[in-house]
Amino acid sequence: MLHHSLGRAVESIPFADAESSINSKSEAGFSRFSKSRPQVNIDGVVFKCVDETLSSILGLVAKNAVYLRLLSRFAVTRDELPEHIEDFVTVLEEGFGQKPTELISKAIGKRLCTELKVIVLEKSSLPEYLTEIRREL
Repeated sequence: MLHHSLGRAVESIPFADAESSINSKSEAGFSRFSKSRPQVNIDGVVFKCVDETLSSILGLVAKNAVYLRLLSRFAVTRDELPEHIEDFVTVLEEGFGQKPTELISKAIGKRLCTELKVIVLEKSSLPEYLTEIRREL
């Protein structure tokens, strides 16, 4: 019960203040609440968040075109996507350019944070989000 109350309180903190708030609580002798989380299959969550975000931003046809390009260019299947996130980002950049890829990456990163209930500072690339999220888990 206490964990859920703390989670709601922390979720209401803006991204910029979150890291300093969490660090100050850690320095005051409190352990970071993310350390007590049960082990999560992050690859499954990454795939789900990527798939849902691509569908909502690009639509079904463009999403499938991205997956097809990932397969033809890097021989990476949809299921292998979480292990080859840099290749995925390359496909997005080749197809849409750098700025749209950053926007898509941020949307995926924010969805991952929401799904995994972690707070990280906003990042400009999906690999940066994943590195930071894995560090928090």
